[in-house]
Amino acid sequence: MNAISMKRKFLKRLVSQPALELLEYLPDTYFFAKDAQGRFMAANNTFVKGAGLENELELIGKTDLEVWPRHLAEGYRRDDRWVMQHGKPIINKLELSKNSKGGSDWFCTTKIPLLDPQGAVQGVAGFARDVKKAHSSFKPYMEMSKVIEYILSNYSSPISLKSLAAMAAMSPSQFERRFKKNFGGTPTEYIRSIRIQAACQFLAEGTLSISQIAFQTGHYDHSHFNRYFSKYMGQSATQYRNAHATGKG
Repeated sequence: MNAISMKRKFLKRLVSQPALELLEYLPDTYFFAKDAQGRFMAANNTFVKGAGLENELELIGKTDLEVWPRHLAEGYRRDDRWVMQHGKPIINKLELSKNSKGGSDWFCTTKIPLLDPQGAVQGVAGFARDVKKAHSSFKPYMEMSKVIEYILSNYSSPISLKSLAAMAAMSPSQFERRFKKNFGGTPTEYIRSIRIQAACQFLAEGTLSISQIAFQTGHYDHSHFNRYFSKYMGQSATQYRNAHATGKG
């Protein structure tokens, strides 16, 4: 089955053609849809170019592991499986991804399960937005934009709940409730997630020692970093580096 046939068969009952066409007019939005096996079935041109490909046909039928570095792809696939298993969306998750120039940027990603007419999960669809490029359009709608920007720029330093609340002009308790409502977790959990994602990127690049990475990602020391990394990722930092460092696996 060729790429065009795969796309048509998958999307026929799930996504309307006008909706797909509309997404081409959102240049800062990276849209994608995958089947239950994690294969790309559709994407807008912004996503295709961001993946370093020339056209959508080059993408259809491939998995994240064939498009992105392994350390990033595994995280995307883990989130896809969660969405399909639970039938629930992941909303506004901040995560690292490769940009079209080969560097890394922070993206705000939302994923939803794709259901057939009988309500069975057939895949996942989502969109991501480059936080820096989309800042002006995020600002009117995201009351936490200054807070998020601060966390992304300062995750290597101590960050207090009180200082973030003041930045958002809220009391600490009000800020924590609002943040959890918007992002599905507490500010502390979110900061920890950002630090671990950044650590994954440093480990995959393989240029810094684990002690240096611990410092660069706001952890007290090597053992403190290893404890949180193992808890979050299910393996030690050394194991992660051995599996994902450039040129390996």
